[in-house]
Amino acid sequence: VIQRCGYLIVQSGKVLMLQAKDGHYFVPGGRVAAGLSTLESMIQEVLEETGIAITEKHASPAVLSERFFVHRTRGRKCHETCVHYLVNLPEGAVVPEYELDGAGFKFVWLPLASIADYEVREHFLFSGISDISKGFHHITFREKAFDA
Repeated sequence: VIQRCGYLIVQSGKVLMLQAKDGHYFVPGGRVAAGLSTLESMIQEVLEETGIAITEKHASPAVLSERFFVHRTRGRKCHETCVHYLVNLPEGAVVPEYELDGAGFKFVWLPLASIADYEVREHFLFSGISDISKGFHHITFREKAFDA
């Protein structure tokens, strides 16, 4: 089981995503650090990746996702749980062009209305939710290879 946390920043109908070198997009965040809650880990991820300091008052849990998949390189079945937090940035905060933690991923704002047109790793987050900012959602997604 893999435990992750992610942050969703939505502004003017767009959601902040990271773009990998191969062109696909994914929700920013990371693994939950041992001894930290998902909220504490997410706050740490925001600071490490953007340089923006947030507190608990800037975040609310939005989605619990469970993803069942086969690991690309190891070939083993995995169960990943991720708590995605909706984050409101402090006034005047500016997201940098690239992650600050040295990973080299670029921050990109994708339009929520047409997000299905992009190769988003967590596409299942956006396909089943009409308004990610309303309520708390639980999503389970199984990749076809998992059941094969």
